[in-house]
Amino acid sequence: MRRWAFPTLAAVLGSGFFFLQYVRWEEPLGLDQGLFACFGRWVPRGWLPYRDIWDSKPPGIFYTYVLAFSLFGEGVRSLWTFEAVWIGATALVIFLLGRKIWGGWEGLASAFFFVFFLYSPTWGGFWARAQAEVFLTFPMAAAAYFAFMARGVVFPLLTGVFAGLASLYKLPALLPAAGWPAFWWARKGETLRKSAWMLVGIVLPWTGVLGCFLAKGAIGDLVEAVWTYSREYASVVGWGHSWLGTLWGGIRGLVSGSPFTVFWGVVGMVLIGRELAWWLGPWLALALVGVVLQRQLAGYHFLLVASPLAIASGYGLARTARGLLSASRLRKLLPASGLSLGLIFLWVEGIRWREAYGPGWAYRRGALTREAYIGGFDRGFFSPLEQEKIARYVRRHTEEGDAILVWGLSPGVYFLSERRPVTRYPFHHLLLTEAPLSLRLPGLEERRRRFLKRLRTAPPAYILVGVMDPNGFEPLDSYTQMLRFSEFHRFVSEGYEYETRIGHFLLFRRRS
Repeated sequence: MRRWAFPTLAAVLGSGFFFLQYVRWEEPLGLDQGLFACFGRWVPRGWLPYRDIWDSKPPGIFYTYVLAFSLFGEGVRSLWTFEAVWIGATALVIFLLGRKIWGGWEGLASAFFFVFFLYSPTWGGFWARAQAEVFLTFPMAAAAYFAFMARGVVFPLLTGVFAGLASLYKLPALLPAAGWPAFWWARKGETLRKSAWMLVGIVLPWTGVLGCFLAKGAIGDLVEAVWTYSREYASVVGWGHSWLGTLWGGIRGLVSGSPFTVFWGVVGMVLIGRELAWWLGPWLALALVGVVLQRQLAGYHFLLVASPLAIASGYGLARTARGLLSASRLRKLLPASGLSLGLIFLWVEGIRWREAYGPGWAYRRGALTREAYIGGFDRGFFSPLEQEKIARYVRRHTEEGDAILVWGLSPGVYFLSERRPVTRYPFHHLLLTEAPLSLRLPGLEERRRRFLKRLRTAPPAYILVGVMDPNGFEPLDSYTQMLRFSEFHRFVSEGYEYETRIGHFLLFRRRS
């Protein structure tokens, strides 16, 4: 009977993964995903990130959306399909890694914990989907695999290549690479030579990226976005918070985010052998440092630790289960207590899962209307339902090829309406205002001058202005920002007329 236990459990877990995709299939675009989808649509049409359409992340996430839409079509469901394939592939790498080190059960448990942690509702649910932190898990896991193998020249080189690819999504993802030389040192295996080849591998992806942007004359735009802006952003986010306090907040956030995974991760790190601790420990610790360095402690930032924590948790659970089966009667008490405590944590998280994903299941079986379901995803000033309504209205009242301007936080309107943004900043319109973050980044007057030039050269068919939408980075709502930006306000007043209001947005139509 035991020979059937492993494939049966693997089939059950695989079925659970597909069922979860089915339940989450109709989730809407979040705020960030709406922005990235704009890159996915217009970059293949000749737009260059940073120069023509702006965000502060490294380019990996933008071209991943391009890949997703090229493979499955330009749509929200297409994105979720691609994400499911990507996560499944990453879970497979983690399974192979666990099986290579310990055995099949450890690998299977690690793959389970990876998906379980990644989909923890605490990280934001739909808000955390298809983020850079989700996609960098694959190259990070691959880098760890080759770091563990680390023979000859090829494996250290591949360690660096995949670590470099991970950093093309988020720069802090490069930190774990600093820990693997310690593992090679513990193995007494030509640490300097392997580290040198790893460094070469890290440089290769960035050499290609910088070479491409240099050839297009946009290297300055990339550096401003990825380095200058990100540095100022971290300063603004961290204002008034000590590093020690942020670190403590990161630890608390991790533990409260998925106590079931963290519990078994701690057990795994306690039970792991000394040599492997040099491989997994620095990887996990430096990934957490990468979360803390961003200062914001957003839920999806914690996904940086998903891969190493899942491997530690998988080993902890499998080793404890083996101990329960093989130990003598009295010695079964400790592993049995551990499994019981783990079940309590699982029950607590199960309540969260039911609350978060229950509406999706209710909608899929017809017990909830779409409007009620999508309305449940509102996040204060941001409403996916409102975004969809605005996009439908704009699509009905404009023609293909028209441009629009969304002066507020709802970049998904561009993507869903299939109308191109007239601004370089479909998300970061705050960089055109007197918001604190905008004032810290040099060049406000030049950014405004270019923005107004674009508006006058090709006036958009509609201008959508947000009301009652202040947030942590913008103390004033979007309408007030427009009033304070006198030239922009004059442009709207003279060339546009108010037509209607949908939710948090006033819609102004260009006069004939």
